[in-house]
Amino acid sequence: MTYDLDVVPEPTIENLQRLEAVLTGLGLVARIPVVLTSLADAAERRRLLDERNLRAVTFSDPSDPLREIDVLISPGPEPAALVDGAIRLTLGDVSVPVIALADLIALKRGAGRPQDLDDADLLERLVRGGHGG
Repeated sequence: MTYDLDVVPEPTIENLQRLEAVLTGLGLVARIPVVLTSLADAAERRRLLDERNLRAVTFSDPSDPLREIDVLISPGPEPAALVDGAIRLTLGDVSVPVIALADLIALKRGAGRPQDLDDADLLERLVRGGHGG
């Protein structure tokens, strides 16, 4: 199972600028040389998917490889639809939208990467109440 946090931002320049500022402010750095604001352009996202199979930009902590966040950029559910279907959890005094399980499974299946497909299988077994592996 993967251990990272996935973020699905609305791909606007302002949103991506704010996200990049937060991630770098947390001491995270992008593993690949890409400027997040360039991903506001749908054609650029499509090019990166077609030419490099790029589905996410991973930001990680150089001193702790277990601290990483994937910024999902490939076509998939619209961020607004994910927020509409999300559940809200309270962390301290902050309310945070968290993707609904069915949407998470669909997102992982859509990514198609082996680790995401394994995660989707595990999540589906958990939903059915199975524990086998």
